[in-house]
Amino acid sequence: MRYVTTAERIGIRKGMERGIEKGLESERALLQRQARRRFGDAVAERAAVLLAMIRAPETLEQLGETLLDDDDGEVWLTAVQAQAERADNRVDAAGDASPAG
Repeated sequence: MRYVTTAERIGIRKGMERGIEKGLESERALLQRQARRRFGDAVAERAAVLLAMIRAPETLEQLGETLLDDDDGEVWLTAVQAQAERADNRVDAAGDASPAG
C-alpha cells in the first residue's frame, strides 16, 4: 500500500470538494433552464437565487421532480424557497457564514 502524505490528502479532498461543487452548479443550471422553459424567465430568475443556497444534491433532485409535477411556477418557487430556507438554517446552525458556497 502506497503512503499518502498529508499534503496529498488535502489535495485529494480539495479536488473532491471542487468536483462536488461543479456537479451542484450543473444541477442548479439545469433546473434553471427547465424552469425557464416550463414557467418563463421571471420564475427562472427568481429560482436562481434560491437554488444557489441549496447544497444537497438530493434536494436539487427532489426539486427537479417537483418541477415536473407542478403546473404553476409560483407553487414550484414556494417549494424551492422552503428548501432554500431549510438549507440556510442548517448552515447557520453549523456556524458557516457562506451558505451560497
